[in-house]
Amino acid sequence: MCAAAVLGLMEFCPAAELPSGDDARFNEAVLILVPAFAIDTHGIRLGRGAGWYDRALTHASPSARIVGVCWP
Repeated sequence: MCAAAVLGLMEFCPAAELPSGDDARFNEAVLILVPAFAIDTHGIRLGRGAGWYDRALTHASPSARIVGVCWP
């Protein structure tokens, strides 16, 4: 995690390493918003190619709701 953003929500920095130690609260999140250009019917996300979000999502709680936010 990088820093608190608007409304006190935590904002991730895609160029940063995955969170670890005391900052590794990703697995406690109940709602995760993930940017995407497109998402297919199987939930496969098309992003910008770095794979940071895809790697981070492997640490998400199985009960977390993951919402893809798409834009053109």
